[in-house]
Amino acid sequence: MNSQIKKHTYKFSDGLYNYVTISRAKNYDVESTQLPAPTISATNVASTGKPKITWTAVPGAEKYQVYQAKSSSGTYSRIYTTTGTTMTNTKAVVGVTYWYKVRAVDSDGNQGVFSPVIKRTCDLPMVTNVQCSNDTSTGGIKISWDPVEDADYYRLYRSTKPETGTYSTYDGKLTKLTYSNVNSTTPGTTYYYKVRAYINDNANATSAASEYASATRKCAQPVLETDTPNDAATGKPKLSWTAVDGAQRYRVGRANSANGTYNFLEYAEKTTWVDTSAVPGETYYYKVRAAAENSAGNSAMSNYVKRTCSALEITTQPQNATVGANDTVSFTVAANGSNLKYQWQYRTSSTGTWTNNSCTSATFIIAKPGTWRDGYQYRCIVTNSAESITSSIATLTVKSAVAKPEITTQPKSATVGANDTVSFTVAANGSNLKYQWQYRTSSTGTWTNNSCTSATFTITKPGAWRDGYQYRCKITNSAGTVYSSAATLTVR
Repeated sequence: MNSQIKKHTYKFSDGLYNYVTISRAKNYDVESTQLPAPTISATNVASTGKPKITWTAVPGAEKYQVYQAKSSSGTYSRIYTTTGTTMTNTKAVVGVTYWYKVRAVDSDGNQGVFSPVIKRTCDLPMVTNVQCSNDTSTGGIKISWDPVEDADYYRLYRSTKPETGTYSTYDGKLTKLTYSNVNSTTPGTTYYYKVRAYINDNANATSAASEYASATRKCAQPVLETDTPNDAATGKPKLSWTAVDGAQRYRVGRANSANGTYNFLEYAEKTTWVDTSAVPGETYYYKVRAAAENSAGNSAMSNYVKRTCSALEITTQPQNATVGANDTVSFTVAANGSNLKYQWQYRTSSTGTWTNNSCTSATFIIAKPGTWRDGYQYRCIVTNSAESITSSIATLTVKSAVAKPEITTQPKSATVGANDTVSFTVAANGSNLKYQWQYRTSSTGTWTNNSCTSATFTITKPGAWRDGYQYRCKITNSAGTVYSSAATLTVR
């Protein structure tokens, strides 16, 4: 029950006219219905981190009163009155938790029932100005952002889809305002990043995730070697550069000056390349770009190198040769230019050290090379007054003076009686031949030497026990060994 003052008016009449009206006030106890409690919820404003309280409208309410305390059982002070259904606590302090309740008030000033208490912590403001760019040398993605007041550290989140992707935490607590993401990224892939601010030991005050920023991971920038000599065989400019992870191939650019326009010539699959289109005597400038499967991941252009195409050009290269030990062999080189000088070199194997020999003409001749030169390699350095060029390598193969045996007549199978005489004969080409006959007791037995060391093997009275025996001859000289086919003996 509420005690309220009510004003009552009384009228007296004679039935025809109203004579007088008298009003007076009197206290009455009357029945009243209090406005119900609103339903309350709380969030944080993403940009500022400030608590935002929202409640449902109450029928009959003219306005609402918002109360705040610093604990659930603390003293609640009214901090806001509004006709709306939301309130943002702009004076809240980052990291502090507040308890809120709301009640409705009608047009007569009657206060309704308080809502249930709800608590909310003031968050850090959202991280702003997140930017992504590429590091020229590594191709990695650099992320930067503006500082957030009161933040102790930041966390970086990454995804490969901007809106629907899952953003995963990347690389722990960050205390700086920049981060370089090189590892665990693929050239040509676009990555999306968000940043959140944190306070030490207060997980409830974390900021909302920032707006995303993105960049495409690029290949690292190749590094051109500055001391690679021209191609030894042609004198054309030769380039070498560092291999780049994720590069499918490389694009070579050429210009006529260091700061000129670099026109792409062709793709290179490896990390070396020879400019076969270069003109002898001309100077060029080169840069290289690593090319990813997706062109958006292509690297920045490398450093430039300056190369001059040799005016010398070898037009005839020495060729490999195969000869006998007592034959004569020659190697020849031809080159364009004037006042040319020649110096032939040799090495004893493909990994040996080059040594000058006595030949200084365009053709190098060896009479009777001997088997000891088998596998030797030869090349020629051609020089004029300004530069030199090296020919390709020619390998000498020397055949042995003694030929390996070559069988011309194979032993033949024979059928004889137990008391007959049978012979097996073999013939072969070659010198200094040695013969060794062998036998086995069946077609799957093990071969064993017998006592015969001539071209013909004769058996007198073979006996029935030799039925099914097989015979062959091993022929040897200093150049090698050969075996005849097997002949089978059948004894009736």
